Amino acid sequence: MGVILAFLAMGVVVLGCSRSGSETVGKNAPNAVGYESFSGQQVGSPSEIQPSLPAESATTGLAGMEPRDVLGPRGKEQPGAETVHDWPVFRGNLQATGWLPKVTLGPLRERWRFALEKGQFESSPVIAGGLVFAASSGGELVAVGLESGTLVWRARAEGAFTASPSVFGGRVFIGDDTGLFYCWHARKGELLWKFSAEGPIDSPASFWEGNVLFGSQDGNLYCLEATSGQLRWKYTSDDQIRCFPAICEGKAFLAGCDGHLHVVDLAKGEMDLRVPLEGPTGNAAAVLGEMAYVGTENGRFIGINWKTAKVVWVFQEFSAPTSIRTSAAVTPEIVVFGARDGKIRALRPDTGQLVWSFSARRKIDSSPVLLSDRVVFGSDDGRLYIVDATSGNLVTEYDLGAAVVSGPAVISNAMVVGTMQGELICLEWTGV
Repeated sequence: MGVILAFLAMGVVVLGCSRSGSETVGKNAPNAVGYESFSGQQVGSPSEIQPSLPAESATTGLAGMEPRDVLGPRGKEQPGAETVHDWPVFRGNLQATGWLPKVTLGPLRERWRFALEKGQFESSPVIAGGLVFAASSGGELVAVGLESGTLVWRARAEGAFTASPSVFGGRVFIGDDTGLFYCWHARKGELLWKFSAEGPIDSPASFWEGNVLFGSQDGNLYCLEATSGQLRWKYTSDDQIRCFPAICEGKAFLAGCDGHLHVVDLAKGEMDLRVPLEGPTGNAAAVLGEMAYVGTENGRFIGINWKTAKVVWVFQEFSAPTSIRTSAAVTPEIVVFGARDGKIRALRPDTGQLVWSFSARRKIDSSPVLLSDRVVFGSDDGRLYIVDATSGNLVTEYDLGAAVVSGPAVISNAMVVGTMQGELICLEWTGV
């Protein structure tokens, strides 16, 4: 959700995608970054884990994340289910599907709350190796124990965070609104390297063959060597890139402020194809098979066959002008997205036909997550909603006490969501 909230942070709608010279501050950003380490709590093994990049599977929704990929020991397993221990990137996997099959919710209860001294959680948290990583609008990155909710370490950036962190190979990657992109040691909180882009960074990082990728308001997609931060190449678009770069079959998918879906060949760093969206967006494109799905600022939700570079269908059903600032969740059966008119909608992925809709009390900027039979999302009304994925009927709602624009990070037996009051909240269930 962090890429989408850049629009909110600037207080603009469509104009939030316009570049200006005043935003290109990265080259002149200060070089000093502070961090703090907390030795009072040790979570898991402190030993180094060798980097091992996730596979590009678009069929399971898990992106082929191996248990060894992240940090070490895992949390408690949910009996009778395929156990998912980590949600290490925005939308959970490299294809940005926001989908966890074979995970079933049980009765919810609150495990813990962690509160910032100041700042808000606009972007979505991630979960890796028994730790929760979350970034605040105050420029603070925190690592919190998943089981206890206790602070393990915090690091401070030069600017504010609107992007979600990304975890891979024992490292945490994130950029700030000064244009600095950071790499921290995931267990110790030590700064390993930083890179200066030419504009603010709202884009959560993604990964491909030993490289880390992110977009910037300077209009570039950057590809850096993940271990050193050295620039491999950059791809330049016609306007800002605020979205999470979805990865599939050696391609990066960029839904841009220039109103196009860019498909970039990662081996070359060059455009493979471009499809018009007829509206700007900061949302990630969810990729499943040969289809990509994305919503725009002018209220269009689009299904695209990216292999033929053609728009297959367009859905637009609003009683008044609105915008879509959520990244979609998709399975072979449904694609789900929320909008600022307060409704979440489920469509058929092949035709774009409306299957159901559900109305929250206020606008929805929280990107939904699809489980085996449930849809989970937050709202500006301060509630976390869980609805039936087949019918759209309300299953339950949980009052979080403050507006939610963060998307939930979900594993087999727990989920974590941030609020605009600066709280991280962990909810758990015991099984089915």
